[in-house]
Amino acid sequence: MKISARNIVISVLLTWAVGLFITVFAQNAGAQSVINVSGTTWVGTDSDGDYYEYSFQADGALYYKSPSGFWTNGTWKQDGSSIYMETNKKYSEYQGQISGTHMEGNAWNIKDKHWTWVADLRNTPPTSTYGGVPSVSGTIWSGADSLDYHYDYEFRPDGTLRYTYETGSFTDGTWKQDGDTIYMSMNNKYSERLGQITGMHMEGKAWNIKDKHWTWVADLRNTPPASAYGGVASLAGTSWNVVETDSSGDRDIFNFMPDGTLSYSYQNGSYTNGTWKQNGDSVYIEMNNKFVEYKGRITGSHIEGTASNVKGENWTWTADKR
Repeated sequence: MKISARNIVISVLLTWAVGLFITVFAQNAGAQSVINVSGTTWVGTDSDGDYYEYSFQADGALYYKSPSGFWTNGTWKQDGSSIYMETNKKYSEYQGQISGTHMEGNAWNIKDKHWTWVADLRNTPPTSTYGGVPSVSGTIWSGADSLDYHYDYEFRPDGTLRYTYETGSFTDGTWKQDGDTIYMSMNNKYSERLGQITGMHMEGKAWNIKDKHWTWVADLRNTPPASAYGGVASLAGTSWNVVETDSSGDRDIFNFMPDGTLSYSYQNGSYTNGTWKQNGDSVYIEMNNKFVEYKGRITGSHIEGTASNVKGENWTWTADKR
């Protein structure tokens, strides 16, 4: 059989074209198969034998756990299979390549130290458990700090933190959990907290932008919200008959509203410009932008304590549940 030169050329060209198509297709498929690391956590070690965890936040922030603790001062950038990370304002920088669920590369710092690192995708169920530690999402924790402030921390599922202490309740906080490590920020990072979770207890360190440092502890509140405080029944939703032991001898009624406001009435009328805060068996009340303040101790269905006003007057008071 005779095969023309024209047919041979066509066959060669077809073979070359098919081969080129397969190569390009494979390259494109490979490029498309690279994991987008946004929202994922990767774990691994470096050439010094140190263990690291890298959490790639969707906004480009990098949260990472190192031998020195849990930090949120990093950023990251992905370009196809290339990954770049920097920590602590580029004190350290990382450059690597992603291959499937594995990444590895080189790192260096401003002291001209160089090392290598590897990390693998950590496949843990989102917002359920962290390395065997239950998520704090949706829970409320109560505790105190070394500055003698009592705090309630409400870890909302959307990552926001509602916290309450002596001056009121606020929703300008955020939280992040990484294994048994918990991080909280308040008021646009005016103050920050970093701690470790052990069962139903957490404790750690705190600092603010004025470089003040202190410690804190908190325990899981295993009671329905606003139901009990350290075994003492919540005042929320209750009314109390109050006797002022100053010269006026007023007999008042305090209504502790569930939202933290206080409605009260005495001989001059009824008002709703008060607030209240309970901490275990202690209660704090203020009225009319702190024109008057009350502090008391709860014992069953009885309260007694001291009061003062902006005029410098002081007196005692008692109350009994209606």
